[in-house]
Amino acid sequence: MNFELYALIIPFCAIPVLLVSLDYFKKISELDKRNRKVIDFDKFLKNKQKGDVVDIEIAKLLDIKNIAA
Repeated sequence: MNFELYALIIPFCAIPVLLVSLDYFKKISELDKRNRKVIDFDKFLKNKQKGDVVDIEIAKLLDIKNIAA
């Protein structure tokens, strides 16, 4: 009788804990993925105002001194 009781109780206790743990790890990984996509907008604008290599070359060809972002 004890074996049947353990055979029924252990899966019903272990499976929900496993599923909740997997859901938690999934949510944590989604949050990490979102946080990696965040960029520093001020830093981006400062670098854009300086112009990248292509912008600088186009400005030289057009004889433009300031590069507009």
